[in-house]
Parts: sequence; structure tokens; C-alpha cells
Amino acid sequence: MIAGIVLVVFLMVVGASSASAVDFNPVPVNQRQLSWNEWRWPDIPQEPGLYAQSVYQGIDFLGGVDYIASEPGISVWNPGATTGIVCGADLACISQDGRNLSVTGMLPMCSDSVHGMCVDGLKYSIGSGDFRDANLLFTADAAATPEDLAAHTDPNYPVVSPQPVQSWGEDFIKGMPASATGSLVFDLPGAPNAAGTTTYALTNQFIYVGTTTGKTVNGRVLNFEVNLRPVYVDGSKSGRVMLVQDKINGGYSHFYTGYYGDKDVVAFSNKDSIGFAAGFGTDITVRLSLRLSTTLGGWLQGRAEQPNVTITPMAGDQQNVVLEAKPSVVPITGTEFDVYATQNVRYANYFDPSGYQQFKGNNFKGAVIGRMWSPSDGVDMFNAVSPLLGTKAKGQASLWNFSNLQSTSTCMSASGQLLGLLTTNAMTYQSSLPTYDAGLIDYKVAGLHYDANGQVFKGSYKFIMRDSVARCLYGFKGTGPISGTVSVTSSDGQENVAYTNVNDKDGWLSLTAEGFTFSNPTISAKLTQQPDPAVTPSPTPSPSGSGGSGGSSASYKKTTITCVKGKVVKKVSGVSPKCPAGYKKK
Repeated sequence: MIAGIVLVVFLMVVGASSASAVDFNPVPVNQRQLSWNEWRWPDIPQEPGLYAQSVYQGIDFLGGVDYIASEPGISVWNPGATTGIVCGADLACISQDGRNLSVTGMLPMCSDSVHGMCVDGLKYSIGSGDFRDANLLFTADAAATPEDLAAHTDPNYPVVSPQPVQSWGEDFIKGMPASATGSLVFDLPGAPNAAGTTTYALTNQFIYVGTTTGKTVNGRVLNFEVNLRPVYVDGSKSGRVMLVQDKINGGYSHFYTGYYGDKDVVAFSNKDSIGFAAGFGTDITVRLSLRLSTTLGGWLQGRAEQPNVTITPMAGDQQNVVLEAKPSVVPITGTEFDVYATQNVRYANYFDPSGYQQFKGNNFKGAVIGRMWSPSDGVDMFNAVSPLLGTKAKGQASLWNFSNLQSTSTCMSASGQLLGLLTTNAMTYQSSLPTYDAGLIDYKVAGLHYDANGQVFKGSYKFIMRDSVARCLYGFKGTGPISGTVSVTSSDGQENVAYTNVNDKDGWLSLTAEGFTFSNPTISAKLTQQPDPAVTPSPTPSPSGSGGSGGSSASYKKTTITCVKGKVVKKVSGVSPKCPAGYKKK
């Protein structure tokens, strides 16, 4: 999300049930990317008037993915200011020294005019078949038209003049990547998704930050996320967005024209269509090739199965990164509680005790406060409300998503290169990379024991890292290969895992665990180093003049060394000369 945009904190549901709202999504529920077996906030359909009587906290566990990126845009702040200024095409916003710059962009396809960060290509395979190229159909563009801008007259949200920048070329701001107008929409022939189409939207969002000096910017790419979403393209609807200054709350806000929906429903908005998110269908493997800056070193975190990453250095500060993986199925759920009810004090205290008390003092009623789990919440949020969740998920999400993750660990924070990749299908997981303590690499996950169909949910985890990271953590010396064991231990101390593996190959170490169960297990790896590969010594030659086996002989080359003892200097010659006692080699 572009920094400076004022987010709507409260989802207000007054005197009506959101479950009863008209559903304009043409994709059936069981074919959607977020597919629900039952409604995530169960009280809404049964008791439509319930929310008019109190304030409820709605809680969603939807996989932790940022389902749709913000529209491209550029903003700045003056030092000490808390509100942003939308940048226009003339870039007058950066003319003042010391302003803070924040940019949200979308990577375009690589081309003759785009050589920096960009998408090199998208390939896919079905089953065990060969990889083939996906076909780019179009780039989504939700920018408002001049007519839309002219029709927008709300004095509290004035249109920015000149028109906000919502896409740009490589040289727009020196050093900043180019940005497309929106998601890249592809056709993957022969790979139907759950909605029966072969259309997929690829969102490649990056965040660029910096400070201004005159007309220049000192900045860097801070974050990056790539998200491939199957879509059903509805040409009967369209949606556009304009960035407008927010006089009430400061900063700036999105205003929409045409159709728009929840970000977990709409994969992209376009001037002549809407992309509704569907689930993955066929046995598909996706291979995405990217050109990324080496400043995006560190780690990748993903929602994917059987991942593999290939990194090839390029000229300058560029690297080619190829991400290959199958989509992952992640269980999802949701619940809610009355924030005023005595029995819910412990849950209210976890979220916002002071805010809830203020609501109660003002007799505030008739609202649902929406809260969605994100990776920054770790497993604590799940553990805090687990008594409200039961043991069975209410739906599932099918995902193919990667984002970068930084670390403060000395061994895990080398810059200028990608160090590794971590993926899991757990409902929630810890907010950081695995921790290292007392010889163990630990990682915590949490989730419900059963999936939405009542089957025991089986977890998967893969941690790929440069073996130099493991050598640093454990203090391993030499070049001996690394081996080890992976274990999965539940909260009651029981181990339940179907498959584990540790593999050290071509400079990369992979740790795998599959088939473990929930609710909050800890995955641990203990590594050891094998001895350095033995070096076969050369045959020892026989001294000159002495016959070896078979009558062979060899001669040694004599060398001379200089030895000193005080002011006395001696030269010693021989096959393996040594200084006499009391002398030191000079």
C-alpha cells in the first residue's frame, strides 16, 4: 500500500448483514481463489440484526497475502510532516530538498526501453510436460479518465492537479525502476483455472523510498511482492481509480469509479474489464523470470509448493531471478466476538482494550471492526483467539505468491545477493526467518487441525538457503558437505511428520518437512558437517639410486634455505632442508 494513503479502519455494518449484500461476482463460491465452505463470520446470516446491538471484532485468517497491490503512484512528505503530497507529471513534488519520497510501482515486461527491474517472461507446465511460454494479453490500467476527474467535485477530496503519475518510464526519476499501469494479464493455453478460463493476472509490486535533493532522489527499492492469480475476466464491468488529496485526514485517498470490490475478490481493475480471482485448477507449475536489483538481497518468503530459485548475476547491479513452483493450498477461516461481552475480555485486551472502552463509554454500537492476519502478526494472533476458531477451517485459498523478507541476524543479513527462500502452507507462521539457538534452527507455524472438508490438514515447509549461511550460523570450517535432520514437534511434545529431508547441493542447502499436523508445531533442524573430501595423495617417489617395486626410481629436487642464529648465517641444502637446532629460518 502506498504510504500516505489513509486506510479505512472500520468496516461498518449498521442494521444490515454483509452476507445479505448482492454478490456481483460471476465466479461461483467453490471456484474462487478464496473458496468458503461456510461464511467466515458465522453469526451474520443467522442473526442479521445482531450487529446493530453492539460492536463486534471480525477476525480473518486469509493466508497473509496482499491480494491486490495499490495502483502505481508517487508521493512525498516534508520533514516532520505526517501527511503526503501526491506527485504530478511535472515532478514539482521533488524540487524541495529533504523531502521523503514513497513510490508504489508495478514491474513492466522487459523491452528495448526497459532494461532495469522488469519481467523477463512467464512459463508454465502441466503435469510432467515441457515448459511453454505464457502469452501476454494486456496490461491492466485503472487510471481515471479526464472525464472522471472533471466529474469528481467533493471539496473534502479535491482532485490533484496536474494529473497524478500512475505509470512511468525508466528515466522518470534516475535510479528508480519503471512502472507499468497495473497487473500483467496472461493467457496460459491448456491450463484452465477453477473458473474454467486460461487467464491469469501477474502483479509485481515494488516499493521505492528515498529523499530528495533538488531535482534528484537518493533512493532504493525497499520491498517487492509478486502474485500470480487465476482470473475470470468480466468485460461487462469496469473500474477506475483516482488519487485525490484528503483534506479531512491528510495524505491522499483512492476514489473509485465504476465497479470495485474487496481485494480478495478482484484481482485487477481495468478501463474496460474486471478480473475476478479464481482458484488454480490443473496440475500446473509456474516459472517466472525476473530482473531484480541486487539491493533486493536477503530472503524470499512464499506461498508455493515444491519451490526452486535460480539466481544468475547480470551486468551492473542486476540479477536474473527465476522462481519456479506449484501453487499452494492454504486453509482459511474467520470468526468474531462481541467486544463488550464480559466473557470476551481477554480477546478484547489482545486487540484494542482502550479503543473498545472508549466505544463503550460513547455507547457506540452497530459496527464490525475488521482485522486480517498478516505475517507481521506471527503465530501470536492465532494463539490468542484459537478458542474461538474451533478445529476445522471454513475454506481454502490457492496461492502462488512471493515477497522479500529482511533479517537482522548477522549470518542472515548479507546484502547484495539473495540468500534463500522459505515457503509453507500453514495458516499462520512466525513473522521472521527461522531462529538459531543452541544448535537448532527453529521455525514456528500454527493452524487448525482439519481442513474445510473435515480432513486432517497436512503441513509443508521448505527452507532453501545458501550453504554459506549455515556455515556462518554453525561456525563450520572447510568445504565439507552439510547434512542434518529435521523434526516437527507439536505443543504436547509429540512428533508427527511424514517426510523430512536435508540436502546440500551446488552451494544451496534445503530443509524440507511434509505431512505434519497442527495446531502449533515447531519445525527444527539440526545440522552437522561431514569431513572435507579426502584428497588422494600422489605416489611417493623412491629416492634416487634406490630401486622401488618393479625397478622404478625417481629423483628429488634439492632446495636451499637460509638459517640464522644471532649474527651467524648458515645455508642448508637438501631435498627437505631444515635449520639446525638453535637456528631460525630466515
